[in-house]
Formats: sequence, C-alpha cells, structure tokens
Amino acid sequence: MAESGLNMGSPYKRNFHLHLSHISEKTNYQMQVLASMAELQQFAQAAQFPSHALILRPNHRQNKHLLFKGIQTADELEAAFKEAQKHSPNGTVWVETDMRAHLNPSRMSVIGELAEKMAQRLATPCPKCQTPGWGEVRVETGLACRWCGSETELVKAEIFGCTKCDYEVRVGRADGLREADPGNCPYCNP
Repeated sequence: MAESGLNMGSPYKRNFHLHLSHISEKTNYQMQVLASMAELQQFAQAAQFPSHALILRPNHRQNKHLLFKGIQTADELEAAFKEAQKHSPNGTVWVETDMRAHLNPSRMSVIGELAEKMAQRLATPCPKCQTPGWGEVRVETGLACRWCGSETELVKAEIFGCTKCDYEVRVGRADGLREADPGNCPYCNP
C-alpha cells in the first residue's frame, strides 16, 4: 500500500488537504529464515535479486546492530550471509526484500501509480467551488442480490466529493453493475 498527502493549509492560497491511498498486489515483499546458500539463491531469485535489494541479519542475534541492508550484488549477498550465519547461534539467517523504494523497483512502480492518481485528482476541480482534488471520497455498500434483493457487502455507489467544501455527488458503480450475483449474498449463499 502506498499513501500520499498534500496539505495546502494556511497560509497557502487554497487551504485544503488531500489524502489518497493506493492498494496494489504488485509487490515482491518476502521474508524467510534460511540455513544454506542454496536456499538463499532460491530466495534471491524469487525476490527478483539483484534488481531488488535484500536485507540480511542473523536469525537469532545478540547484537541488534548487525544488519546488512541494500544488498545488490552476488558478492555482497554471499559475504553478508556468511557473516550473519557466524553470528547466529543456530546458523540460520533472516532474509527479506528491501522495501525502500530506491532499492525496490516494484515498490517504486506502485508509488508512481499513486503519483499519477494524485496528479489526476489535483487536475480535477470541484464542480461547485473549483478547488482542485474532486474525486471519490468514499463508497456505499449494499448492492442488492439479484435473486432475493438482500443487501450484500458489495459496493452499491461511489460518493464523489470536494476536498474543501461539503459538495458531494452519489454515482452508480463505474462498471455499471446494478445487482449482485447471488454468490455474494449472505442469504442465498451462506
């Protein structure tokens, strides 16, 4: 998940706050306890190493400062693994993907998607007061089941609103769906 905020509060001209979230499954976040170089190689390949950096430390460690971050070469990876193994009582090493954006192109891409979303939102003025940031502010659930008419947990409508004034507009789902499949109904498909 990535988040972005723009606070143009006083003394800024427009005096509004815009907060957006962007959830994505495009990630390579992984972590594992490893005992051998062969396991490390498998992990590294799955984590898209070396384009995506890794972090290593002894799995059970006495020294909390023994941590290898931003590893991007095979030589660094092997040296860090051996050093972490030496300082781990049972010889196991904790390995994880480095999720700092400058070392993780997958995360960087998702942050780019959020930046695009923010730019589009800022380019859209409120129809009432012309403040930038008009867009979806929440959703309304309760889309009716096609068979029995009961409310489901699915989105029924999107609420678009202004970042500054109270103006809001309720619109149907963007995909045009007006009834829920009975498979999503708590009564028809308990």
